[in-house]
Amino acid sequence: MSKPSPENPGMRFVDTARGAQFIYDFGGPDGAPWLHFAHANGFNGLTYRHILAPLTESFRVIAWDARGHGQSTLAADPARQSNWATYGKDLAALVETLDGPVYLSGHSLGGATSIDTAGQMAGRVAGLVLADPVMPPTAVSVGINVARIFGVPAVNPMARTALARRRDFPDAETAIKSFTGRGAFKTWAPEMVADYVTGGVKPSDNGVTLACAPEWEAVNFSTMPDNLTTAFGKIKAPVILLGAAKNSTAPAAMTLGAKVFCPQMEVHRIEGTTHFLPMERPDLIRRAVYAVAGGAPFKVEDV
Repeated sequence: MSKPSPENPGMRFVDTARGAQFIYDFGGPDGAPWLHFAHANGFNGLTYRHILAPLTESFRVIAWDARGHGQSTLAADPARQSNWATYGKDLAALVETLDGPVYLSGHSLGGATSIDTAGQMAGRVAGLVLADPVMPPTAVSVGINVARIFGVPAVNPMARTALARRRDFPDAETAIKSFTGRGAFKTWAPEMVADYVTGGVKPSDNGVTLACAPEWEAVNFSTMPDNLTTAFGKIKAPVILLGAAKNSTAPAAMTLGAKVFCPQMEVHRIEGTTHFLPMERPDLIRRAVYAVAGGAPFKVEDV
């Protein structure tokens, strides 16, 4: 078997206490610290390949396909998804299988999941880099999740958009052309769209279909993470949060509140970026990872 590489990442299942979890293994030096990247809702680990590949010079880099996404085979029943706690538990179980220091990074849902996991495993997580994590006000989060438990679904325009998303294509090439330069993908480099599709479709009777079912993507938009404030209060490792300048899911009011509980966290609002900050400024993600791992201080004005 060939050794995993950034250009040809290994694909494997890892046995965990929560079941077999699918990861992309981008490689890295033996004995180096681990870096796990958690993707956004509806995406997959391969989507971020061009962001993560250069980090294999100093880290053993892996990226999962979360439950219900990509090539994951974990159960994903929308009717049973009442909040995002399942992702934090899944990621904690995956971290338990890794030896040595572990750094966590993530985008959107993946950022919220990384916060949750770091709160559960404060002694195992060496640092976090968060790219526009979803950080709703606690009252909003609890209200939406409780309402769902009692059968009152949240009205979320993004959920409606997900349910209306085209899911079937004659082939991957058609899917790539369909997404490139449109909607959420307007600011993405073409190679990132291609990676998103490569990791995010599976064969169907008539070609390929989205691996993350629109119903699963929609239910994640209609639920929320639970009590990230408590998680922030347990994190003692360095944290860098990069927030989007436009349509951020980590608004200033929430990041300021989080810093009360996690005073070591650095918050940087990145001008000219949207919620798809990792795709727009992959260089910042990489620099932030090196900064939390003890490299040069992270300064936006130097970028």
